[in-house]
Amino acid sequence: MFDFNTIGVNGFETTDTNVPLLCDKNTTTVYKLSQMPASLFFNPKKPHVVSKMQINGGGSYARTMTPQLYGSNDGINFTLLYTGAYFSSFEGNYVYNLPAGLPAFKHFRLDLNATAYDRDAVEFRNVILTGEMQAVKKFLVKQGDTIKTFISGSWENLQ
Repeated sequence: MFDFNTIGVNGFETTDTNVPLLCDKNTTTVYKLSQMPASLFFNPKKPHVVSKMQINGGGSYARTMTPQLYGSNDGINFTLLYTGAYFSSFEGNYVYNLPAGLPAFKHFRLDLNATAYDRDAVEFRNVILTGEMQAVKKFLVKQGDTIKTFISGSWENLQ
């Protein structure tokens, strides 16, 4: 059974620059921590809070979290780390509702960065939404996988 208590919201928890972070299924780009653009890292001076994060697992487990979201007026970035060793498989729908008060997103992109013992167990899907305040991510992981999700976006006032 997946133990939600193992979830941490602490950004990049490793300093191992040899850990590959797969960025875009549609390209061959692979970033390592030492090579990642500065824009991909937290900006702790400008925190925002995600209003709701719902995690559904196995159809019956759900947990709502309020992870910290850091960003600036030209984009938002945050990284979540999910580590579990108590489940044989886990399929989740990750729903992100962005904070109230932000201008409407004109462009929003959601990418999954994953480092897994069995990379073939991870299903990569990029979600690109326009004018939406919500993004949904679906993927499958297996026991021992370490999953890192990365959300980036830019917004402008559409009114």
